[in-house]
Amino acid sequence: MTLKIEGHYHFKVASEVVYQALQDEMLIRAAMPGGLHFGRLSPTTFEAEMEVSLPRVSGRYAGTITVADTILNEFYVLVVQGSGSHSHVTAEGRVSLDPRAGGTLLRYQGETDAIGGLNRLTHRVVQRVAVELINLGLRRLEAEIHRQAGSRPEYDTWGG
Repeated sequence: MTLKIEGHYHFKVASEVVYQALQDEMLIRAAMPGGLHFGRLSPTTFEAEMEVSLPRVSGRYAGTITVADTILNEFYVLVVQGSGSHSHVTAEGRVSLDPRAGGTLLRYQGETDAIGGLNRLTHRVVQRVAVELINLGLRRLEAEIHRQAGSRPEYDTWGG
């Protein structure tokens, strides 16, 4: 099944801060929903392991995330390959950062191919869950950014 996923999130910090946070394995590890492990394999490749608790696809999943085609503080491509007991996923996504008054608008869009349990679920269910998990991770990332800076975020535009 090929699935398109897209969404956005408004950060209350500058695009340079968001870009750096998205490259920081410690911040990503703290923000990743269900995250069990997140580490750097090379300057552009990370390995991740997470626990998913959803009907028909619950379990542990592990894989790699490669960052490509970067434009500093503006754009990059993510190439994801992962598998678990119920599914195998390959995905490619684009992330763009748009400076705005009072912060940064992060937009994401991508396509994923799933084999196994995810393939048996409807597109609408998988899309909704994927966007919710991505936005949860981005909210957590922003909270970590503010925690490290000693400030408190204002969540009036959580994105979606």
